[in-house]
Amino acid sequence: MPSRHQGTSVPNIAGEIISSRAKYVFLVVVWITLVLVIAVFGTVSSVTLRTTPQIVIPTLMQGLSVNLLLVCWTDSGIPLALGWETCSLP
Repeated sequence: MPSRHQGTSVPNIAGEIISSRAKYVFLVVVWITLVLVIAVFGTVSSVTLRTTPQIVIPTLMQGLSVNLLLVCWTDSGIPLALGWETCSLP
């Protein structure tokens, strides 16, 4: 059995090896874990932005600059996958 399993997810591997019920159990566990990670990130971000309001503007500027780099100056498939047109800078 290959060690990478052709890039399939843990629930799919569990479904192949154990049973289809194990696949759905792993899907629920992965989903709950992702929700918890997003909730912790949101909580930490909100506490940080509330306690130190002077970092709000730099945070927004950093997000906008990363967006501009991704959309305008990269050849990656990220903007195309999201359906965005690339920038045409003068």
